[in-house]
Amino acid sequence: MKTKLFNNQKSFSKTKTIVAFTACICLLNINESISQFALNKNTCPELLATNTGVNTDTNANAFNLNNVAKNIKVQRSFISYFGENTENNWSMAGKYFLNCFNVNGLLNYAWFTKNGKLINVTTYGTEKDLPADVRKIVKSKYYDYKIAVAIEVKEDNRDIWVVQLDNASEQITVRVEDGEMEQVQQSPK
Repeated sequence: MKTKLFNNQKSFSKTKTIVAFTACICLLNINESISQFALNKNTCPELLATNTGVNTDTNANAFNLNNVAKNIKVQRSFISYFGENTENNWSMAGKYFLNCFNVNGLLNYAWFTKNGKLINVTTYGTEKDLPADVRKIVKSKYYDYKIAVAIEVKEDNRDIWVVQLDNASEQITVRVEDGEMEQVQQSPK
């Protein structure tokens, strides 16, 4: 299912903050995400706790689910973007509603405001999920690296890919947006 593009006219500082927060989640926890994604041992609530620091214990989730159940705007917005048959693993992250769910075998995080506006969607995939043009950009420079994880962040008509690459001696993380690639992390194995 294709996600709608965002025409959200937020203030630049709010958008910048959410994108920065999402990028930090991706970069700081990418190794845990890779092992969990590859092994597929954890459920969405466990991944929420690992990747976002969101409290997912049963009592806290009951409270959070009540917040979502009471907020018809968030429910309707989620259904309009992802359909009624999508699983729901809701949590609160500060003042935002966060849902972790799978679509077509891919792990997704969707962030909503209390008014039901979709802030962004983060999708975890592999090399096969990369668009051909993004893969070509990455492989043109890192041809001798394996693409371990491909993370897509969609927000405000922006489509950002965070890609982790591995070889025998190091891991590199790159960010691709609008045909431009930048290396954002490099570490020895």
